[in-house]
Amino acid sequence: MDLLHAEIAKKRKQLGGAEGGGKRRWVRTADLQRQRRDEIEAAAKGKAPAAKPNRPAEAPEAKEAEAEAEVAARVSARVNALEGLDTSEVVKRLRAAGEPATLFGEDAAARVARLAALEARATVDD
Repeated sequence: MDLLHAEIAKKRKQLGGAEGGGKRRWVRTADLQRQRRDEIEAAAKGKAPAAKPNRPAEAPEAKEAEAEAEVAARVSARVNALEGLDTSEVVKRLRAAGEPATLFGEDAAARVARLAALEARATVDD
């Protein structure tokens, strides 16, 4: 019975210490986990838990859009560089990369663009 009372007291303490615990009856598990993670990280760094930030973090969509724009710029520059290649050289490079030589309905310009995109992504990943 004492074990049950100790567990209940522990849960009440967690709920009381959670952000917004006084205003709401229920606290989301995600909020408790985030709070515990912040406390563990702060303890690992040797300082007190940080206060809740006033502004939201930078949206990951903005970072993804910026990365996609960078890749698109590299692809267009790479397409310009590969325009003079012979078709057999483009096919050889695509096959070396493990890609099909020609996709259904693909013309020479689209094949060069696909090779340029593949090489641009390879340089970004490296």
